[in-house]
Amino acid sequence: MEEKYLKVPVEMAEFALRERKVSEINTYLGLLFYHSSKCELINKPFNELSNFLGLSISSIYSAVNWLEKRDWMYKSDSKRLYSRSLKMVHQLERWKYSRCALLYKKDFETMKAFMIGAFLSSAVKTGNMGKEKGRQSRRPLTTRYPVSLSFIEDTLNVSHKTAYNYRKLAEKHNYIKMESNLVQIEGITLNDVKGMKQNNISKVRLNVFGSDRTLLLSPNQLRTNKGKVFAQQPNFIYPLIHLKNRKVYKPSH
Repeated sequence: MEEKYLKVPVEMAEFALRERKVSEINTYLGLLFYHSSKCELINKPFNELSNFLGLSISSIYSAVNWLEKRDWMYKSDSKRLYSRSLKMVHQLERWKYSRCALLYKKDFETMKAFMIGAFLSSAVKTGNMGKEKGRQSRRPLTTRYPVSLSFIEDTLNVSHKTAYNYRKLAEKHNYIKMESNLVQIEGITLNDVKGMKQNNISKVRLNVFGSDRTLLLSPNQLRTNKGKVFAQQPNFIYPLIHLKNRKVYKPSH
């Protein structure tokens, strides 16, 4: 029997991180996974959900209150709590893309890391930091791509330190793999690098070794090893999360 999973829109993961609503959306997904689309408003289901998600009962109730206001959930006259389908939420939020990440039971234990991994994996698969206006491109799942901390900062509206920690958290829980991205620079020495730092030079354009390319770099990006100078570029990220496309609601004209 195939293991149960939910197809979580990548835009939902990005929304949860950007709006600081990971617990709320974790609750919504937990209710979908654990109780299908409905449960009675009594303590037992919420106690079960609390144990399943590792959240307190008060956090569950607070999340449900937010989800009702957002219209992702609603109460019936018979005191049952209903969750909107993922397809309906996709429509309500006017999300554009069909890409989703497969969420399995084990992922609820590391939901924040899962969401970060889904967001970063989608950026890698798209291949241009998610800034395209049209349809998302299809790159092989194993493709690596450099993802800068500034992209994470700008997209999720977080600090540089938080962006760094997000990336490390996703790697720790095996949702992504990172690889250093060093580019050899020619025409300068270790002493040149020290001098630029001592003189507080903010940016300098340098030549890439064996290429006609140049890079505009901060001296703090420069690394030395065995007498050679390298530029630290955004780390390569390999997606380790399973991405799929799902059908998206298209309004009739």
